[in-house]
Amino acid sequence: RGDDDPPTLALREGRAAKEVAQALIEACGFAGVEIDARVAAGVEVSFRAYDEAGRAWLFDVAGGFTSTRGGLRRADVLWKALGRASVVHEVAPEAPLVILTTEVPAPKSAAARMLDVVSGAGKPIFAVVRLQDADDRRRLRSIATQGPCAPAR
Repeated sequence: RGDDDPPTLALREGRAAKEVAQALIEACGFAGVEIDARVAAGVEVSFRAYDEAGRAWLFDVAGGFTSTRGGLRRADVLWKALGRASVVHEVAPEAPLVILTTEVPAPKSAAARMLDVVSGAGKPIFAVVRLQDADDRRRLRSIATQGPCAPAR
């Protein structure tokens, strides 16, 4: 269909999670998207982009599209995302980090509780955005327009 937005089209075409994430970031209003952005020596995230006010945001893609448990539902992907977020928060606290993922941990699970502890304004992870979720896409658009004043959850 010709009326699909770029992230939906990328999903329909079977693109990789990182490609869908880039299309989503751009479609939500972030500008100057830099791929594989270096944050500090030895520390890299999937993307750096700028909100409407020119504030830098960091984005990291956690997991991919799989037929089984994917994204942050996998313990190894979750721990890697938590570790990277902690380091990024220490070396670049001025740039909020958004985790873009294909799936999140089951509600009320131990993994979901861990993610909640480190997510929110002023924490290592500003927000977790599911690539295929319409509400999360709207929230990401709010972040692009309102900056850190947008609701993190």
